[in-house]
Amino acid sequence: METGNKLMNVLKIILAVILTAIAVLMLLFTAGTVFPALPAFGSVEGFVTVAFIHLWLPLSIVFFLGFLLLSVWDRTRTKLYLADLAMVSVTLVITAVIAIVISGSVKRFGVSGDLFPSKADVSSVITQTEVYTTSELGDVELNIYYADDGVKGKPVVLYFHGGGWIFGDKDNKAYYSKVFAKNGYVVFSADYDLSSEDRHLATSTETQLLEAVAWVGNHAAYYGGDISRFYLTGGSAGGNLALEVAYKINAGVYKTSSDGTELPLVDAVSVTFPAASVEDVYRNDDLILGSTAHRMAAAYTGCSPEEDPALYESIDPVCSVTSLAPPTLLFLGEGDTLVPPGATFELAELLSRQRVPCRLIAVPFGNHMLEMAEGGMLCNAYLETTMRWFDIYR
Repeated sequence: METGNKLMNVLKIILAVILTAIAVLMLLFTAGTVFPALPAFGSVEGFVTVAFIHLWLPLSIVFFLGFLLLSVWDRTRTKLYLADLAMVSVTLVITAVIAIVISGSVKRFGVSGDLFPSKADVSSVITQTEVYTTSELGDVELNIYYADDGVKGKPVVLYFHGGGWIFGDKDNKAYYSKVFAKNGYVVFSADYDLSSEDRHLATSTETQLLEAVAWVGNHAAYYGGDISRFYLTGGSAGGNLALEVAYKINAGVYKTSSDGTELPLVDAVSVTFPAASVEDVYRNDDLILGSTAHRMAAAYTGCSPEEDPALYESIDPVCSVTSLAPPTLLFLGEGDTLVPPGATFELAELLSRQRVPCRLIAVPFGNHMLEMAEGGMLCNAYLETTMRWFDIYR
């Protein structure tokens, strides 16, 4: 009996330590959301608390109730569990405030802002893969997403994936592409050659993606698309590329692909947390993610801004804005610690000065990839606002 009691006490101690650690971590992550200067946690919190707010809030409630019960059940450690209860109570309150603020923020733009939305059924969407060009690295492919419903003349979307120009592929954000297709679009998602420490492709990635634009222009009708209603979208590095390609095509910088195919004009563009200034990415000094951002930009360019300022200027959307730029929707988190958001705010101001229609949706507390939870509130907010934006400029 005595041995059994000792074992039970040991197990209770272990449980108490684990639960206290969880309570501390939850508080730090939640506090880091509203106090981004909090060392380490302020750099990464939004990847958890904001992107998955629909899970973080219920989890906070569960832990609050759990510690409330523990403080009654294990009276030998009531003070410890009451301290834990205090921490998870603060976590719950802050989380509730975050949820209310975020929901209210996106509702201002005319979308539902539902905290617990449902994921769309996209099982009927067809996916095909085709080669759109070749390079010294081999075939370069794109995915096509469409509904086989016999409808012709659908608007066309071309998506460029993110990944800091060094990783990612055409399958990224496939859920987004399928939702667009389910809602009456023909969607293409293009691969492109990736940079690395030994391969710097900043001078060729955009022009390679012009081949994707040309291929889409030549083949969209086969899948029911109408290239006269043509939109670009992308996230992060893909957002940078979507803006660059769209702005330069419409300004006449890029008129044809390498084989002389005339490039279709872009009717509107929508991007998430774009690298509006590659130089800002290179100079990111965030405690946790700064080195990652620097490595991405350095791999893409192969140099510093001081070594080749003209190169950096040539790949920054803030340097490519003209009055001919297509209407632009910018969706980002105010607390992005991977891609500094300041240049995106500057981009919105530049577009306004050029009288280019622009909408900037800056989600409070949001970090990079704030919409990564498929079917989550911010994922749905991005999809809803983008489709409405495209509908305006059909």
